[in-house]
Amino acid sequence: MNLSKKTDEWVKNNLLSPEQQADIMAFESGRHKPFRWLSLLWLGVFSFFLGLLSLVADYWQTIPDWLKLTGAFVLLSSGIIATIYFFKKEKHMLAEVGLFFTFLMIGGGIGLVAQVFNLPVDSGEGFLAWAALSLIIVLLSKRELLSLLWIPLFLGGVLGYMRLELLLLFFTQAPLLAVSVFAGILFALIYISDLSAFPFLRAVNRWAVVLYYAVLILGEDRMQDMMSGFCISVAFLALLAWYAMHTNRIRLFNWTLFFIAVRFVMLYFQVFESLGVAGTWLIVSGLLILGIVGLHLVFQKKASLPKTQKSTGK
Repeated sequence: MNLSKKTDEWVKNNLLSPEQQADIMAFESGRHKPFRWLSLLWLGVFSFFLGLLSLVADYWQTIPDWLKLTGAFVLLSSGIIATIYFFKKEKHMLAEVGLFFTFLMIGGGIGLVAQVFNLPVDSGEGFLAWAALSLIIVLLSKRELLSLLWIPLFLGGVLGYMRLELLLLFFTQAPLLAVSVFAGILFALIYISDLSAFPFLRAVNRWAVVLYYAVLILGEDRMQDMMSGFCISVAFLALLAWYAMHTNRIRLFNWTLFFIAVRFVMLYFQVFESLGVAGTWLIVSGLLILGIVGLHLVFQKKASLPKTQKSTGK
């Protein structure tokens, strides 16, 4: 339900006056974010950057190294200067685009320097260098896009140093311990990052939730016992659902509930090879859930009735 329909309903129920409704709508329309234009600007910058790379790549062998480095430095400096200018003029939309362009140029510059000077840089080192040099830019941004891009960049660099096979070995040798440790760390990140509206922390929150699901899937895949994997996944998912319910994070609660439902469906088909038997148990489970919800709604309605109606049975 959008804001207009909500306020109409409030006015009809005398919770809001028409004058207050008009003031609210005027205030909200003034806060309207030009996300369409901003998205188009980001797309334009990305297209320009990609086209520039394609053009340079086509003539790469014929361009002198000094010209490549000079061009990259000029573009990077231009991006930084333009971003500072837009921030001073309080043109925040253009400043965000400038930050995005500067972020891309830092990554491109690292790759260029490594190639020109024949530096033996692997992907992990390159990602970490890009993440380190662009961290200030990411923190300056008032939107989540750069943070959402920066976090996997940083994690990719860290995993490059840790060696992914060591992480997989940990999950293989001690899957229960591995899931408990990583899920605990991620749950703490979800809780802490949810306490602030800072764009970087919001991005941390989103990635922590995604990795939380991924850790459960990875841990369950490494467990030998099917029921143990099922129990640990549902237990940790139930913990996340409980947290989402008590913090009123409806979307997170719905997604977690969806994963729990999928896991139950998978269990039925794992245990019962017959589609008929699995289908029967799914029907029974569905009816059981509907019955619990129905009883809850009935008791909730009775609890909300005035005392006089309860005593007369009306």
